[in-house]
Amino acid sequence: MDTSGLLGRLKAFFEGVGPAVIVPAGLLLIVLLFLTVMGKRMALLALFMLCLMFSGFVVEAVSTGSTLLRWLIMFLITATCIYGVKSPGLPALMLSGYAVIGIITMPMAPSLSWAIQNAGLMFIITVPMAAAIAHCTESFDDIMKLLKLYLLAGGVYALLGISTLPSLVAGQRFAGATTNAPLFALTGGLLLPISLWGAMSRTGKGWRLYCIFLTTAIALILVISGQRTGTFAGFIGCLPLLARFGIRKLFLGIILTGLGIVAVIYVFSLMPEQAQFVKRRFTNLETTGRAEIWLDALSMCLKRPFLGYGSGGSQILGSFHNAYLTAWYEGGLAGLILFGGAFVVMALRELKLVVQQKHEEILDLARLLLGLTLASIAAGFFESKLVSPSNIAIFTAIIVSVILTRLKSLLREYWFEPVPEEELPDDASYANDGYDSYS
Repeated sequence: MDTSGLLGRLKAFFEGVGPAVIVPAGLLLIVLLFLTVMGKRMALLALFMLCLMFSGFVVEAVSTGSTLLRWLIMFLITATCIYGVKSPGLPALMLSGYAVIGIITMPMAPSLSWAIQNAGLMFIITVPMAAAIAHCTESFDDIMKLLKLYLLAGGVYALLGISTLPSLVAGQRFAGATTNAPLFALTGGLLLPISLWGAMSRTGKGWRLYCIFLTTAIALILVISGQRTGTFAGFIGCLPLLARFGIRKLFLGIILTGLGIVAVIYVFSLMPEQAQFVKRRFTNLETTGRAEIWLDALSMCLKRPFLGYGSGGSQILGSFHNAYLTAWYEGGLAGLILFGGAFVVMALRELKLVVQQKHEEILDLARLLLGLTLASIAAGFFESKLVSPSNIAIFTAIIVSVILTRLKSLLREYWFEPVPEEELPDDASYANDGYDSYS
């Protein structure tokens, strides 16, 4: 049975859980509709992020239910556009251009139903859903709340990962409570820079302690997993945050590094076979067959470089293990330019903000956004997850675009109308710092 489409997933879900779930599912639907009517976008986003942590769960009904619930929440957040929308930023709009190409080329796709689902969901997350999120991210405080949702979701990820360590089969990749090791590691790789940012920021002592342990736990899980793409992406994402250390942050960095090393040594002392496996995984340059797949994909792209084969076309052939080749194959050269260009634009704008901004809190936030973008770009060369319309990779790209755009707008507002700091709200008390260097 094909469980990739909506009807297939619904059938698989109800067959897996039975009729007993009908009443709870109905109650959940009522709650979600209530949150939608009340315009509670942050609550809906919190549920969306929670569902992301169960993507690919070992219990198939939970994994399928997580996907279906994510799709539903995407539509519900889109429905909240009636309360107002704002531009999610040029990068998000470029990604939406890629989705539009997918919609236009639907008749060319090998599977029309898959193309409708894939391109339709990509358009929803990059345009109306992104615009609704941008509208509810109106202040610095809102940006902090959005990032704290990631930190809470990271706690669930770490709990699921650590609790399933006893089930690890020595000498194999570790996927936590999921059956999809690449997605599991990529999720951790995107959560790691955010948890490190939380440990280094002024979010309150309780939050910082939580983030210190969260950073250590996620780093430990990634190393043990033996999954290179997500792990390297996560550590690449942390580099911009580690590039600027004061005495306090240097001390914190030493503590985090020490905790991570001790945790890894202790766990590997209990699992010597896994230690050898991880060492082999991270010290060899083998592409595990990817080089051949990339050459074949490149050859197919060059046969129709401008037009492409339609949205979802690559899924028929199997994963290309490269998001950019996937975007080229499905959307043609225009699709590649829009998709890849979105991340280039994000990185350049974030780098500009890092170079020009002086205030420490804004600078750390800019470094976090740059780190997340670099992590996504790096992972995109080895995995196709970035082009999936409802997983954590593309969602994080949209969030980064929204935060970057809203942050730029907020900074410009305060730059044009500087006021005494005592008259600024608490979440913007630093807004007058360094504005003559940012316009």
